[in-house]
Amino acid sequence: MSDVSTSGSSGSGCGLPVIGLLLIVMGLGISYFFVKPILDTIEARGWEATDCEILDSGIDVSEDSDGDTYAIYVSYRFTVMGREFVGDRYKFMGGYSSGYESKQRAVQEIAPGMTATCYYDPDDPYQSVIKRGLSPFLLFGFFPIVIFVVGVFVLYAGIRSR
Repeated sequence: MSDVSTSGSSGSGCGLPVIGLLLIVMGLGISYFFVKPILDTIEARGWEATDCEILDSGIDVSEDSDGDTYAIYVSYRFTVMGREFVGDRYKFMGGYSSGYESKQRAVQEIAPGMTATCYYDPDDPYQSVIKRGLSPFLLFGFFPIVIFVVGVFVLYAGIRSR
């Protein structure tokens, strides 16, 4: 009977490192979608501000069985050293989410024909954004870090149990 329990624990010891590695990879993969916008936001603190003319703006709707989600779209024109550029990024953390009312308020501030402040990279004016600040949504970026840390502990426990 002790042979059965020994081989059973050996199998689970082998599984823990695999589970740990999967959690580490998942945590790193998911965190990219949160870390990249944070790094972009930090880098954009050195970008130049300029007036831009809003060409088009609105709210895209994505409908599925879980309900509707929304995303802001925008197109704007600005001039740098006599050269015209067109941008289409509202903020660094894009994508669809709930909260139609907050997006509607934002779009009212960037209606076509209005002038807004946008920010551009002085080294590459093709890179521009209207809202360059951190979003509370980026706090979800800590969740993948938790997955990563749990993965490290599971991997360590699996290796140690062998």
